[in-house]
Amino acid sequence: MSMHTQMALYSNFIYIETSGEFSFDEALANVKNAIAFFIEHKTIGKVITDCLHLTGSLSTVQRFEYAIFLVERMQEAFVAGVSRDIKFAYVMPEALVDLEHFSETVARNRGLHMKIFHTMGDALEWLELEETVLCEMSV
Repeated sequence: MSMHTQMALYSNFIYIETSGEFSFDEALANVKNAIAFFIEHKTIGKVITDCLHLTGSLSTVQRFEYAIFLVERMQEAFVAGVSRDIKFAYVMPEALVDLEHFSETVARNRGLHMKIFHTMGDALEWLELEETVLCEMSV
């Protein structure tokens, strides 16, 4: 396995940290695991996915397929009782993000509250979380 992912539940958000070399298949498996975690903790409405220590690249097709896969799995989570207002903040190095934020656009056009950031501070601001939670975020 080239990617390493950990999840942690905090008082009002879920923190996911992913590091290592990007693998599309592992990324999809991580989505499945994360969705199961969301279903288990239905009351949480904010998710930070920290990919700052992830390397590699994604093709345009992979960006599209990842977003579609996430949206489809979240539809299943909504049926299971996860709030449709859940917000996803992905924090990624600029090298992994295309200029148009294609994955974000695909997901948002299908009703998911998702946004990609390059800094944790910007993600926390969008999620309306205090920067003091950075002290808590260690998985």
